[in-house]
Amino acid sequence: MKRVKTLTLILLLLITGGCKSTFEGAVKAFDNLTGGTPHKSFEGTYLSQSTLDEYKSRDDDLSGTGQVISYSGLSIPADKLRQSHVVDAPVITAYLQRILDELIRHWDGTPVRTQVQIIDSQHFAPYADPYGMISVPLGMLNNVETEHEIAQLLSHELSHLLLRHHQRFNTMEANKANVNTVAEMFKFANIVKDTKVEKSDSVLPDFRYEPSRQGESNIEKAMRYNGIIASLSDNVWNTAWKRTQEDEADLLGMDLAVAAGYAPRAASFTLQRLRDFQGKQQGLLSQFLAQEKLALQQSLAEFNVAELNEQANSFLDRGAQALTGTMLNYFERTHMSTDDREENLRDYVRREYQHVERQRTKPLGLTELFQNASVRNTLIGYQRAFAAASALARNDVKEAERLAISAINDETRYHPGIREVLYNIRMAQGNQKRAWENINLVKDWQHASPNFLKTKVDMELTNRNYQEALAAIQLAESSFGNESLLIIQKAITLASLDRKTEALTTLRKCLSYAEVADTCKVLIDKYERVS
Repeated sequence: MKRVKTLTLILLLLITGGCKSTFEGAVKAFDNLTGGTPHKSFEGTYLSQSTLDEYKSRDDDLSGTGQVISYSGLSIPADKLRQSHVVDAPVITAYLQRILDELIRHWDGTPVRTQVQIIDSQHFAPYADPYGMISVPLGMLNNVETEHEIAQLLSHELSHLLLRHHQRFNTMEANKANVNTVAEMFKFANIVKDTKVEKSDSVLPDFRYEPSRQGESNIEKAMRYNGIIASLSDNVWNTAWKRTQEDEADLLGMDLAVAAGYAPRAASFTLQRLRDFQGKQQGLLSQFLAQEKLALQQSLAEFNVAELNEQANSFLDRGAQALTGTMLNYFERTHMSTDDREENLRDYVRREYQHVERQRTKPLGLTELFQNASVRNTLIGYQRAFAAASALARNDVKEAERLAISAINDETRYHPGIREVLYNIRMAQGNQKRAWENINLVKDWQHASPNFLKTKVDMELTNRNYQEALAAIQLAESSFGNESLLIIQKAITLASLDRKTEALTTLRKCLSYAEVADTCKVLIDKYERVS
């Protein structure tokens, strides 16, 4: 066995090159693949190891103090964007931020700016993005029993930031973006078909978006099914990380949590819950994504809108069904499983923290948090909204409507996450007017998901409210730090406002974004044929 392991490692090194950093990385990665673990490779606490010195000194965008994270001015790729709604819950956010601030106080390196935001998801595990934001799903709060568990989860995510890990964020968001991609291809084909380019008295031709009844119907169905999938997807996507990064974050997270006075045994409870989400939800839509995406792309390349519509309808129908089935399977489980991460971490605690190994996990501030009326209303409202989205995915529209209406209270009334569920229900009922009323009731669009912001822009374009559409597009660019998300709609909106030069410049810039370049090329070709 040792000979096989040595030969395989040599092969890895030949493939990846022979520099020192590559050699060390290959050894580390191979140890993980063959059962090795960093937990027993050092003495003392992980935080005190010299191998962490390179992470303790930094001079980058995260360096410094303060909590306000802004994406404005950044150029974040489309597949790295937050896909969920942000939940406006000031009491919960302040409570979690206090815990996070206490944890980071025990890091003996360069201060790092981090911030907590609550996201509309019944998933259990928080995740950190590369920009310092730790997104905490409402599902975590619905499943923890003590503040110690929350501290262990936040400490783990903080450790990914301190150790400059971004693998989990990339996996989480890229998986969810796949469904959005195919729905966008479907939508853009119809938009391009209904965009007229005609000669005008000025130097540049006229761009006019005149949605046909069939085009509107096609887009509505695509985005409705996409909305249903988006409402459920956070709860079931595969979030498995690289083993090495998980081990390192487990160790550093434990050191920071214990230093802040939290019980190490809480990690065992959180790992048991995390395990049920990591590795078991194996890319639910990946099988038919692989089969269908190529056909959809081929239809778009050939600009066969009829064929694209038929394929996308089938894709979205089966996607919603697959996602709903797996989501229901998860919630029918009666227990959570564990893995060897828990055993490794328990061994580490016995070695380094024997004096607090049996420290009790008291609720601490969590009891008071749950007694707060605004917190209770927020949690109950979103639980009912999620149940409504699940009922809608099962095509039980009547039950979905009942649950969605019961989700509205003084805390949630104007939240985009709640209003999107009601929008989807009204569209399923064939009542576009009432669906649009839910869009207009949203107060803070900067908290909306990319998918729902697109829905708002589409509504404004359909109603020829071009100034409102442009304002929503600009808000999206600022909120998400991304220009490609709505760049096609931006070009059409600018043209509709008779800002033709800006529209053409925007279309040409669009060619630099791979995810939308094909659609932009079709529009530019239309323009060049007329001019």
